[in-house]
Amino acid sequence: MLTPTLADPLLRWWSQATATTFDIGVRHVADINRDDSVDFTDLNLVLSFFNTSGVGLPGDANEDGVVDFADLNLVVSFFNTAAPANVPAPGALALAALGLMAGAGRRRGRGT
Repeated sequence: MLTPTLADPLLRWWSQATATTFDIGVRHVADINRDDSVDFTDLNLVLSFFNTSGVGLPGDANEDGVVDFADLNLVVSFFNTAAPANVPAPGALALAALGLMAGAGRRRGRGT
């Protein structure tokens, strides 16, 4: 899968799919569970999967395929801080703006 790179090395893409939805956004590297804070939940995910390897593991903060001291260090370094809020995928704001402009254009067209 090809994903655009992010200028800030502390930000990571995330995605989540269900049977009816597909969400994508950007999260802080240490905010593993994407709740906008680096706390015991994030630390617990690292410790629960510590010394395991694989793709997409919870606790693999740096996404290198291994839950190890590097992931633990990231979470501990930012522990008890508010992570930057999850950001919607790039382009979502542009789509919303286009939708608003299209709605405004229709409204003006009705009066003529």
